[in-house]
Amino acid sequence: GINMSNVSNATIVNNTILTNGSNNAYGILLSNASNNSVHNNTIHTNGTTLAHGIFVRFTSNNNTIFNNLIRTRGTGVTNNGFYVFAVSSDNKILNNSVNATSSANGAAVQVESNSHNAVIANNTLRALSASPSNWGVYLFTSVSNAFVAHNNISANATSSNFAIHLDTGSDNHTVMHNDINVSASGGTSDGIRLDTGARNNVVANNSIVVARLGGGTQVGIRLISTAINNTIANNTIRTNGTSSNVGIQVATTTNGNFIYGNFIVTGGTAGSNDGIFLTSATNNTIATNTINTSGPTLNRGIRLDGTVSNNTVVNNTVRASGTTTNNVGILVRSIAHDNNVSNNVVFTNGTTTN
Repeated sequence: GINMSNVSNATIVNNTILTNGSNNAYGILLSNASNNSVHNNTIHTNGTTLAHGIFVRFTSNNNTIFNNLIRTRGTGVTNNGFYVFAVSSDNKILNNSVNATSSANGAAVQVESNSHNAVIANNTLRALSASPSNWGVYLFTSVSNAFVAHNNISANATSSNFAIHLDTGSDNHTVMHNDINVSASGGTSDGIRLDTGARNNVVANNSIVVARLGGGTQVGIRLISTAINNTIANNTIRTNGTSSNVGIQVATTTNGNFIYGNFIVTGGTAGSNDGIFLTSATNNTIATNTINTSGPTLNRGIRLDGTVSNNTVVNNTVRASGTTTNNVGILVRSIAHDNNVSNNVVFTNGTTTN
């Protein structure tokens, strides 16, 4: 490909790049390279592993990468469209088209290792690995202040698909106005995942569809344990599979999150469909959401399970309907305490236990 090491203020434009090798068959490499422009290139990579389209590493800062067509393919793992690594900050990834294909562990865009302030906007991103795991945008450990907006993102593999994944310790990201579609044949798939310790992130105005062709769990937006002070607002979420369909899931020891104004539709051919599901979470606010859950049984609009406490659930409109039993608008388990559930409008429909 093209190696840009220790270079600044250069322009890489209008190239057609084809690479083929066993490892490290990069299309374009920026290493300790800053203030460069990379645009209007066509890149096809093919190898076993690490056949990244554009690889930005080692304090490569303030590069603008736009209007490129990237196709990565490999028989091994980790063939990313973009890979931004090792203290490479303030990079802009704009208006690119990416198809990233691996046997496993492929991402259209991956940013990691103290690479802050990335802008990822107006891209078409396809992550198409045959096996797990698969990411559209993966903000890996110790990344902060990214802006991810107006992207069209698809993730499709057998399992472990994440359109946007804010990994452990992700702080102060803005994720908004993205169009997300996730599908798989099994395992776990999330539209947007905020992982352990994610704090002070804003996830707003996204359109999310998560579908399952087989068994498994599909979640529109998932907050993992100790995700704190995040705002989840005005998203449109649809999940559909056999069972375990969840619009927004808030896991153990998450607290201080504000979930409001979301439109959620969950459904499946079997039971267990939850609009918003909190388990052992505290001090979260769930307000002004519109939720529709449907399936044969176990349809719950809002579910507070485990030792949930001090949460506020107000002004939501909830519909839970099924063809058989156990359709509940708002379910609060007996060990929950000190929660405020008020001013909600609830409709239920089924045979019994509604």
